[in-house]
Amino acid sequence: MTSNKLYTYGWDSEVFIAWFQKDPSKDLASIGFIIEEVENNRAIIVLSSLVFSEVTQHKKSATAYNEFRDFCDGDNVEVLDVRPSIAILGGQFRTAAEEQRKKEFAASGKHSTKKIKGEDSIMLATASLAQVDVFHSEDLSSLSGSPVVNGLKISKPKDYQGRRLLKLGL
Repeated sequence: MTSNKLYTYGWDSEVFIAWFQKDPSKDLASIGFIIEEVENNRAIIVLSSLVFSEVTQHKKSATAYNEFRDFCDGDNVEVLDVRPSIAILGGQFRTAAEEQRKKEFAASGKHSTKKIKGEDSIMLATASLAQVDVFHSEDLSSLSGSPVVNGLKISKPKDYQGRRLLKLGL
């Protein structure tokens, strides 16, 4: 039996920033494809309200920011306010990462676990509590599946469902 559940993405602010700045070092085709999927009611994006603060400081123009705001007002975009459960979980993620880093350093003199900044912890906690299928980030993918983030799947933006190939008939 197939599920009618829409694929749900969580996005870090940097994904939007890359899109609106047309950053050639990022996978803009995949980001654009996911935006199209959301706008056409084939996927959902869950965001922390914190994204507005971070995107505002990187906007290239008022037009780009207005496009971002319009997109966030779409039916398949869920913006979650930072509430105590999100803030607490974000703090737990930061603490778990720091504890893991200490264990790694004691064992090998090196850190392999990424330090989690406050803003990132809120984005990760929002995605985790919303039970997204995947959280897209350009710099946090090393934490994917880690107990530090409750097993949250994290990657750089890409098309997880293979829909691009299906659309092309490949």
